[in-house]
Amino acid sequence: MNVSDNFSKNEIECRCGCGQAIIDKNLYKILEAFRSFNGDKRMITHCVNRCPKHNRISDGVKNSKHVTGRAWDGHTHGMSIDDLHKSAQFAYDKGIISGGLGFYSWGIHIDSGKKRTWKG
Repeated sequence: MNVSDNFSKNEIECRCGCGQAIIDKNLYKILEAFRSFNGDKRMITHCVNRCPKHNRISDGVKNSKHVTGRAWDGHTHGMSIDDLHKSAQFAYDKGIISGGLGFYSWGIHIDSGKKRTWKG
């Protein structure tokens, strides 16, 4: 089952195996728009959902948007992390990424919360 054109329910489930798979439609609108912006390059999901227990074990922040299925961590296939960061910043500046955007050595965090950026 797909949650959007390019993301499957399987890839958004909590990685602990509990089956949590909360689907936030606004998050997938942002992700699909960013994917299109990058020439439809495949996006590799690291994490979307985390149940509260998995969030604690993963040292996630207490009010993590991952617990409510409103955040995506990952990278884009065929793009260096530096190019991904530049592309994400440009997409954020243009309003394509309309929520939170975090920059990390492994990729990016996008969420459907309020508009803000940070470096991790």
